Amino acid sequence: LTISDGAGVTAVDAELIYDPTLLDFGAGLITSPVAGWSGSFNPNFATLPNGLRVAKFNVFSATALPGGQLVFANIPATVPA
Repeated sequence: LTISDGAGVTAVDAELIYDPTLLDFGAGLITSPVAGWSGSFNPNFATLPNGLRVAKFNVFSATALPGGQLVFANIPATVPA
């Protein structure tokens, strides 16, 4: 995940609606390449009536991100065959 300008940011929380037949988050891991940052990721936060799923993630630190564009988190996923 990339942020266009991280200046002063100490947390990012978001939800993603996805089709589980087209995207698989596996174990639901999240990592951050930014020192001191950690997070949580739940790829099965909710299931919508149409079968789509809601994934929820948050990434945070007591130390703010630096200014400028940077990758602040990685969420591995695969596309099922």
